[in-house]
Amino acid sequence: MQLSIVSNSVAAYDYCQAKKLSATANGGQHRNHPASESITFRFDKDTMGLLREEAVAKEISLNTLVSQIIREHLHYGVNAPKAGLVPISKNALTMLLEDLTDEEISRIAKASAKNVSDIIILLRSEFTIEAALDVLESWLKATGFHYKHTAHSGRILFVIQHDMGRKWSIYLSEYMKHVMKQFGKRIRPKTSDNNIAVEFELE
Repeated sequence: MQLSIVSNSVAAYDYCQAKKLSATANGGQHRNHPASESITFRFDKDTMGLLREEAVAKEISLNTLVSQIIREHLHYGVNAPKAGLVPISKNALTMLLEDLTDEEISRIAKASAKNVSDIIILLRSEFTIEAALDVLESWLKATGFHYKHTAHSGRILFVIQHDMGRKWSIYLSEYMKHVMKQFGKRIRPKTSDNNIAVEFELE
């Protein structure tokens, strides 16, 4: 079966453009979207059935779903292993953290954040805060964590529900603090046993 896809290179949220427009009070400027291109793919019947089921479950069009899958593969999945990012079950990671003290987890998070520039450059070919946020969003999608992202007048908010316990909240909050420090941002994440919220100015 054939599927025609109309695609463009627009990300889920354009952080670079948000930074440019953050000083505009009325929101009178608009993003110029790149021109779309149309291409036709041929899939077997079973694959088409699975794609349709996923599109219905997510309440999006088949075209949007396939565009998302391709984009996330090209912008994250294809290079994640090269960046040293490997999948691990939530249960295994939670059990590993349980035997560590809060101080040990903080030290590991700080050490892990030191090589974040290598990861971001490999995945986005530049080391900027906009690239870092784009990688963060791709990583959240890959993990399956529920998250909410809002942006208003240049202020960014991420609320992440990981359901992995207090110690993962410690690790993630400390890791993000040390990553953001590399961009001159000092953040104070708000955490609970299963959630973390991070808010800061993009400028």
